[in-house]
Amino acid sequence: MDANEKEVRKKRQREVSLVGEAVEKRIMQILAQDNKIREECIIGHGPAQTVRAETFVLKDFERDESVELPHLILSVKYIRGTGEEVYMYMDADIVIYHKLSRRVVCVISSKKSFRERGAQSAYLSLQIVILNSTIQAIHTSRQSGGLF
Repeated sequence: MDANEKEVRKKRQREVSLVGEAVEKRIMQILAQDNKIREECIIGHGPAQTVRAETFVLKDFERDESVELPHLILSVKYIRGTGEEVYMYMDADIVIYHKLSRRVVCVISSKKSFRERGAQSAYLSLQIVILNSTIQAIHTSRQSGGLF
């Protein structure tokens, strides 16, 4: 791959990231329009895929409110053939935490394309079954024309 191709790929990745961030922000704004969700929940971005600490801080996207959560709440533990323990994190672009019940009630995975969403659906559903979780998983993607 020559330098020009690399630059084109980098530019495309930046554009995709900006679109993804805008979509996530819009989804959070839509959720926050519901007074009950706004009052009872913290809506924020999920942990990075490379969480090294025992916990992560879920910060509300609008308010100065946050909660510290164990990183394992959104992960599945695998044991490799070598015996090494590895954690695979859910694709949790948006996490909704219910303050009264003190639990994550919804994970939203926002994808730019239907192809990406389709590939993630089975994976995320399997993770929730493995976790024996009551977390609601929602997959979103933009359709042509910018609609969800």
